[in-house]
Amino acid sequence: MALIDEIKASVRIVDSTPQTTAEQARENDIQGYIDACKDDLQRAGVKEGMIANENARVVHACKLFVKASIDYQGKGAEYWDRYQRFVTLAALDADFRGDADV
Repeated sequence: MALIDEIKASVRIVDSTPQTTAEQARENDIQGYIDACKDDLQRAGVKEGMIANENARVVHACKLFVKASIDYQGKGAEYWDRYQRFVTLAALDADFRGDADV
């Protein structure tokens, strides 16, 4: 399953085919949040290969970031806090940063 589809499913978005203009705009917004999350993870020191491979931790981070960004179920602040804690731990994890490769 593509990352965007996995995230849409996690926030209970079911799109029809073909997509309406509103559905396409929503998908574009979600993709923008995913891209911003990946940029943020890379800035925090997460190895580019981890982000490109979209391992389970990156997928989890993207879900938290998107849920925070759209204030999913009115819990945006809670999701943002969880995302920030995740980024802090990722920045300290040698395997996630790629330090184990050197």
